[in-house]
Amino acid sequence: MEIDCISNNPTYTLLEAIRVELKNFYGYKINDKVLSIFLGFNERYIATKYYRIRKGQLENFKFREFFRLKSRTLKLFEISISEDLLKNFIFYEEYIKGYTDFKMSRKRSKHFHPFFKSDYFRVIDTKEKAYWLGFLYADGAIIEKLNQKRNNKKRNRIKLSQSRKDRILIYRFARTVGLNIKQIYYDEKWDSYGISFRNHEMVNDLMKHGVLHRKSKIIQLPSLFSRELYLAFLLGYFDGDGEAGSSRIISGSKIFLKQIKMKFCIKYKIQEDIRETEKGEILCCYALSLGAELFNEMLSNYKKSLNRKRIKMITDLKEFHKIRFNNL
Repeated sequence: MEIDCISNNPTYTLLEAIRVELKNFYGYKINDKVLSIFLGFNERYIATKYYRIRKGQLENFKFREFFRLKSRTLKLFEISISEDLLKNFIFYEEYIKGYTDFKMSRKRSKHFHPFFKSDYFRVIDTKEKAYWLGFLYADGAIIEKLNQKRNNKKRNRIKLSQSRKDRILIYRFARTVGLNIKQIYYDEKWDSYGISFRNHEMVNDLMKHGVLHRKSKIIQLPSLFSRELYLAFLLGYFDGDGEAGSSRIISGSKIFLKQIKMKFCIKYKIQEDIRETEKGEILCCYALSLGAELFNEMLSNYKKSLNRKRIKMITDLKEFHKIRFNNL
């Protein structure tokens, strides 16, 4: 099989591979005009793309951004792709298979959540994103499920839940990333509110930032760009796994707390903390007090956190005695 490669651009190579497969499938040569119409575009679409590739304008163009293929068309490519093509076409796995998963995930997300921002966590460059990443570190989960109909392929799902008194966090998160709040459910057994959704792109981004499957004992402090982002992240984590009225945070990962202690030069020691879950399970956790000054800095840095936990702590001893005297 010969493919005329005028460019190393994978988009161009993919088009030629599709053209060869269609020729084998239909028995006649597929020109640019026919290929454009077959893929659902105007007859000049492919020729225009070739021209832009030659000019170097589409050097980093992605396959999934290039095609809006229908499921039937993708199925045709999957069935008709030959072994010879697989040996010569190194982009097949990344583009055809990857795009199929992306399209199916995007299709479901758009059906239930038409305004969903699937790339929200791609780069953590705002305090708001850092806050929600911290919250997901504490109370978010990536649930792995195997799809037996597709050779036990993993179908990861993002899940969040909060008790009734903190359900506002679920609604805020949903509105922030564009989830449909009608998909928020109430769990009568645990008296909690939650939301569960599947999106391949967001799952991958979150996993890159450290939100992993069964993460509670293995999480580590993510790499962020500034102190302000770290403070927002820490506040998000506190709203999920922090004690109201104090500056203590709880985690099953001692390494995570050690990293926080070193990052912010916290003088307090990490202590063991034995807890009982709502399901009656006994958990061995660790606790770290952040201190009044750091806690107050967190509150000043990001204003949109959980109101019931926004209790500013006293750092001045004179102020403490003044308040105590007035309350006597």
